[in-house]
Parts: sequence; structure tokens; C-alpha cells
Amino acid sequence: IRTDLGDLDGAGRAYAEAARLAAADFDVQTGLGVVALRRGDAVEALRQFEHAHRLRPDSVLALANLGAALRSVDRHADALPVLERAVALEPGHVLALCNLGAVHLDLGHPAEALRWFDAAVARDPRAVEPRSNRAVALSDQGDYEAAVPAAEAALRLAPDTPGALATLGRALGELGRHAEAIAACRRAIALRPDWSEAHWNLALPLLRTGQYEEGWREFEWRFTAARRRLRPVPSALPAWQGEPLAGRTLLVYWEQGFGDTIHFCRYVPLLAAAGARVLLQVQAPLRRLLAGLAGVAEFVGEDASAVRADYKVALMSLPHRFGTTLETIPATIPYLAAPTRPEALALPRTGRRRVGVAWGGSPAQTNNRFRSLPLAELAPLFALPDVDWYALQVGGPADEAAALAAAGVTDLAPRLGDFADTAAVMEELDLVVTVDTAVAHLAGALGRPTWILLSHTCCWRYLLDRSDSPWYPTARLFRQPARGAWAPVVAAARTALEESRL
Repeated sequence: IRTDLGDLDGAGRAYAEAARLAAADFDVQTGLGVVALRRGDAVEALRQFEHAHRLRPDSVLALANLGAALRSVDRHADALPVLERAVALEPGHVLALCNLGAVHLDLGHPAEALRWFDAAVARDPRAVEPRSNRAVALSDQGDYEAAVPAAEAALRLAPDTPGALATLGRALGELGRHAEAIAACRRAIALRPDWSEAHWNLALPLLRTGQYEEGWREFEWRFTAARRRLRPVPSALPAWQGEPLAGRTLLVYWEQGFGDTIHFCRYVPLLAAAGARVLLQVQAPLRRLLAGLAGVAEFVGEDASAVRADYKVALMSLPHRFGTTLETIPATIPYLAAPTRPEALALPRTGRRRVGVAWGGSPAQTNNRFRSLPLAELAPLFALPDVDWYALQVGGPADEAAALAAAGVTDLAPRLGDFADTAAVMEELDLVVTVDTAVAHLAGALGRPTWILLSHTCCWRYLLDRSDSPWYPTARLFRQPARGAWAPVVAAARTALEESRL
């Protein structure tokens, strides 16, 4: 897509007049498509590019533009063969290479995307877009150390590129360089105020540094910036923007991971106290656990399209709607309770301390390789003589079961059918030791003693340089002193366990 259009309105009028005189002109149809796409009208852009493609079926430019338009309307399966044909016809076509890489990015294939962006850079080292997109692909792989110089390389060619600045801000934030990250994102927003990725990337360092008022506001941009990574909004109801709730029915829906749902469901009782009739939609494995959550009038199934309510709101938007600050975090615990414990989940009493452990999160999460640690790293903990260890990890590889048995750790995974079962087990434990995953949120919500092992630049909700959590008063945080350094974290937890009187 040509990106050298400044006056879109003027260009649109000029192309429209040209189309009136020469409706079958390839360049005119292409120009109309570019203007429409730059305006955000993907449907009109697709119509124009399809027309241009019919005029010149073997034009690489037509194929490259058509693929971009198909991507913009989320028809990725259709876009791929179109762009692959363009690259086959002209392997060095920079636009086709970039657009093909962008489709792979959307599909969650950053390594494949990087291959096409690299090919575009090799073809034209002065092209800004493939260099900027390389930084995005590297960030999506979690390789933030490489993403920073990749974004800087694009900015050396074009210092006022909002996309490169936004990606630079994202990578800097994940490396703990928060002031620089915030500055880069603010610069991107100044250049292009509607650039959703810049707002989204600004939100995370703001939240991580405790700047909640602005951080929650910027966090709302995730619905456009991360649209393809979030689940679709489940209803066409109007969004709740803070209107009075007395006598109103509100659909509250889950949005991201299990841990996020557990973390933010604490706001449901506040909604009910404000007079709302709360309809709650949560993931199926959490339904039985949350059945006792105060304030829920009714649970809603996966299909909420026909739900009758006045408003809808995502769980993770509730801190913004309530104006939550560090001082006003609703941290009354426990706000969840385990259902009646099945006898099959009873743990033996040996006189030793009973400690649950989890060491890995969902592999689908971009930063999972940083927040999770290899099971073998926990060996110093398992060697303690006065502790009975219970593995709360579900869905791990088969070889971990053998390693647990060798370490004398009881693997509870076969007995944990859902989060209600895990909660029932936690009620019997003296302590839960876990990385940043749903297990941490569950233990914290239950008010159980919880030690959370954190990566060097961890999730924003754990803030910076503190060993406690304002969200979970019974949690104690153990932080990596440097990126990837789990041994000191485990050693500190072992020392604390040796000295504790659980």
C-alpha cells in the first residue's frame, strides 16, 4: 500500500473525479483503495482493490494490495494465498513481502513473519516499514533485547514513525526501562493520537509504575490495539461507561486468562452494591468456583449474544470504571471460597508442613518463557526435610510427572478437574509457592499464604521493587535480581521457608 498520501480528503476527491472519467483505470482504482484503507474503511478498500485485481489479475501490486485489504477485514485465510502468489511472481516485491509478514503476525506466527520482513529489508535496506515490523515480530517472540535495536533502526531512517516508536516503547517497558518506554509511546501518540498500539503500550509501564489513573484509561485501548489477540466481545449491548446502576442489569464478561478473571471478579460485589443486577460470564473451568461469589444474580453461558441487559462491561475494565488507585484497591479477602471438599481431595496429615507448588503458565502467553521456570530449578525446595510438597500444575508434559515422583512430590493433577478442586486443596495447604499464573491469583483470592516467584520484569500488577502486593494481602513476592536468574529466587524462598513458622 502506498503510504505517501498526506491529504486523504484531497486525494479521495481527485481519485473520485478520475474514476468518473476513467472507471476502468487500474491506477485510479488502486488509489481509491489506498485512500479508503488509510481512512480505516477496509470494506471499501477491499471493493476497490478487487476491482483493480480484476483489471490486472497478474499485477503484483494488485495482489499485494488485495491481500492487505483481506487482512484488514480479518479474512486471513484468503489473504495468505493471494500474497504468496504475489511473492512467487516477484520474490523481491517489498510491499508483498511486508503484507505477507503482517498476516503471519496476526495469525500468531512471529517467526514466519520475521522471515518475510527480513527478506523485505534485504531487498530494500532503506524501507522503513519492514524494519518497523521486524521489531513487532521480535517483540511478539518475547525477544525484547533484539526488538529495541530493530525499532531504533527504523527510527534512524524515519524518526517520526509512530509504529516504530510504539513498538520501541513496548520493548523498553518489558526490559524494565519504564521512563524511556513511556516517553517513546507519548511521542508516538503526539504524532498520531489515534494510534491504538501506542496507547496500549503506554498503559503497561504506567500501570507497572503505579500510575493507575492514566494507566487504566490507556488500558482501554486494548480493545482496538489487541483486537485480534482478545476474545470477541460477546454482546452488542452498549458498553457501561459509569452510568448509575440502580435498577440496571449489567453483563460482566471475561476477556483474557483464568488468572485475570480471578483477579478482577472482586469488583462484582461492588457492582451489586451499586444497585446492579449482575449477569456474569466466565470460563467454564471457573464456573463452579465462582458460584459462591457475592453479587452474582445469574451466570451466562458462552453465547451471550441474546442476553437481555442494559449494559455490558469487561471484567478488566472495572478498575477504570471505579477509578481504582493504589490506595483504593478492593483488597478485602477472601473474596472467593472453596466449595465443599470432595473426600478424594483430602490430603494426609503427617505432621510436616504441606506446601503446594506450580511452576508454569500457559504456553500461549507471549512472556510465558520468562514467568515460568524449569521444574528442575525447584530442586532445592523439594530437598527440605520437613515439607510435604503437592504439585498443583495441570497440563504439564508427561516427563514432569516422572520428575515429580523422583523428587518425592505428590502430583495432584489427575485429581484436579477444575479450579474449585484446586481451591479445595489449597484450603488444606499451609502455603502455596507459585510463579505468576492462575494458581497465584486463586491462592491470593482465597486468602491463603502465597509466595509468588516473579521474573525480572514481571506483569504490571505486581508493580516494582516491593515484596508485598496491594491486590493480595497474604502474598509475598520473590523477584529475580536479573533477567532469567531463577536460582537466587529459589534460594531466597528456601531460606524463608526454613525460617518460617507455617
